[in-house]
Amino acid sequence: DGLYDPALGPIDPHGSCATCRLSALHCPGHFGHIDLNVAVYNPLTFTTVLRLLRAECLHCGRFKLASERVAAFATRLRLIRAGDLEGAAAVSTAGVSKSVRGELREMEEEAGEMDVDDDEAARVAEIARARFRRDGGDGAEANASSRPRWTAHAMAEARDLVRD
Repeated sequence: DGLYDPALGPIDPHGSCATCRLSALHCPGHFGHIDLNVAVYNPLTFTTVLRLLRAECLHCGRFKLASERVAAFATRLRLIRAGDLEGAAAVSTAGVSKSVRGELREMEEEAGEMDVDDDEAARVAEIARARFRRDGGDGAEANASSRPRWTAHAMAEARDLVRD
């Protein structure tokens, strides 16, 4: 019935919910699926959706990132998931000063996509391999019994990584 479907919760303040039979004051509301004629975006997530749309190729639907950058992001996420926040930070900042990082960020914004040379990609891969060997695994399952898979800090780092 659309937005006013009684299964989603009571509409009338004095009525009861058709799903849980609670009053309007006590019913938490219920999830449902509503078909709309046009796409509607949550205004709180619109900037993220816009960034994702800008990063996507209009012809093939893939992200417009160099394979080296994709590998660096994947490595950082694997290290974060394994609980190695220092290692994840080292992948992105190893041997690069703040001024150089700022210049690279400006170049990336101007060019739309930063090219990473083969030496940088090899350095990122070597850091990841060293961390994985040190932890005794392939990174995805490293020390699975002793480390939690996702902590609040790891989730925050992963969100910051994706946001960057």
